Amino acid sequence: MTEQQAIDALISSGIHAQVRDWSLGRSIFAGVGEFEHRGIHGYSHARYIYLKDAAWHVLDCNVTDQDFATLEQAVSHTIVTLSALAKK
Repeated sequence: MTEQQAIDALISSGIHAQVRDWSLGRSIFAGVGEFEHRGIHGYSHARYIYLKDAAWHVLDCNVTDQDFATLEQAVSHTIVTLSALAKK
């Protein structure tokens, strides 16, 4: 799975997704529950998917970091967890 395929899979599951480049390095941001407060846009639930030490990690922004052998597994996990949170 390529980075673009990962983003496409997330978006087709109803999850906002985009590339980010920040302290984690290049990563994929995935979020649900979009909100706006005083001109600032955010997401109630978010994950970052990134490659580190030959494993794909999913960081849930509450500092819970899980690692996966492939990008496809990391994306699948993110789709399942964020889709469930979006329905709450």
